Amino acid sequence: MKCSKCSFENEKDVKICANCGAELNNSEAVNINTGVELNSKEMENTTKGKNKLLFIIPVVVVLLVGLFLVLRMLLSSPKMIYSSMIKKLGNSINEKTSDNKAYYNVSLKPTISGTGQKEIEKLVNKVTIVAGANYNSKNKEIMFGLGAKYNNKDLISIDMNYKEQKAYLFLNKLLDYPIKMDTKSLNFDDNSIDIENTKKVVNGFTDALSQSIKNDYITKSKETLTIDGKERKLNAYALTVNEKNYKEIATSLKDKLLKDKEFIKAYAKVTNSKEKEAKKELNDALSASNYSNDQNMKIVLYTSGLFNNKFVGINIKDNDTSFEIINNKENNYDFIIKSSNIIVKLNVNVEESNKKIDINNIKNAKDINDIEQKDILNTIDNIKKADAYSDLNKDIKNALGTDLDSLINYLKLSLSYTSMSELQY
Repeated sequence: MKCSKCSFENEKDVKICANCGAELNNSEAVNINTGVELNSKEMENTTKGKNKLLFIIPVVVVLLVGLFLVLRMLLSSPKMIYSSMIKKLGNSINEKTSDNKAYYNVSLKPTISGTGQKEIEKLVNKVTIVAGANYNSKNKEIMFGLGAKYNNKDLISIDMNYKEQKAYLFLNKLLDYPIKMDTKSLNFDDNSIDIENTKKVVNGFTDALSQSIKNDYITKSKETLTIDGKERKLNAYALTVNEKNYKEIATSLKDKLLKDKEFIKAYAKVTNSKEKEAKKELNDALSASNYSNDQNMKIVLYTSGLFNNKFVGINIKDNDTSFEIINNKENNYDFIIKSSNIIVKLNVNVEESNKKIDINNIKNAKDINDIEQKDILNTIDNIKKADAYSDLNKDIKNALGTDLDSLINYLKLSLSYTSMSELQY
């Protein structure tokens, strides 16, 4: 036994230390490896603590795993997925409606395949459409732009500015002056959006629709889709819309909306009608008799993520035709239509910013009623000066057997003949 004072190692059961003469205490023991003294009671408590810990850890793990599975089951149930997506769509609509100013720049790239007409497919696949919109509803100002590129070269560009009930159209590089148009008859300035009631209508409708969809209508599976050029395995929630399901959904939706007094009141204000008229309109629109027996549609939601609630895409299938929207990444989407062997795809990229509206200082604008025939003919001729014209002219000839020059000349001749006929009478 080791002496606690001088650390001399004595024989077993010795009461006096042979080295220093100190009395040895038989009830204490010294841990040789660490030098930390532990009495028998502390050793017993430590052992019991370890045993309790060994029991508690697996219990906690089981509870956490169980909680995770329950949450996962609840959050990934087909009805919950559809309800979540419907409400997200409603919230997105409300956010865009409440914006009093915004700037959007949209690029659209179409592709087509499976037609059997390779030259026409080649022609379409070289086109890019660019559109931009910049508005400030408070100041009642709008700027809109539309352009087309062919083979990555500029083809045509058109801008429109609106302010104070007048619109100015710019045919860039085609016409030397902007065209002025009076828009008083269109009442643009009087058609402001009732944001508060529009939100109530959207929220009321999305809530009622999400409650009207049952788990029985939906099946879950796995599907592989191409997202941003890469294949991914996703959760697919297919909602079957047949005659029975449609009638049940429409009946439930109609009952919920017609009993929602706040919804009816808001709907009447948004549509500028009386509440009685609003009820009749909704009742007729959601009548179960509107469904055709020939229709058999499936709406498939594609999701990913730990709890399966991140939207990736949607596919609406009807017999041999489908319309698909795929979210490749933020603000980039594929719109795909498939029918038999033909596939038409439109890639859409959206950019948003708070760019300030710059209404051009118009000095030489000409009223649309004062445009002369020679200016129209010159505008058509100026199309030939576009960077992309030569490439487009060549590809149209290969695809259709006639060149763009011939089409333009025919258009000019038609306009000239029409004008001469009008002058004669």
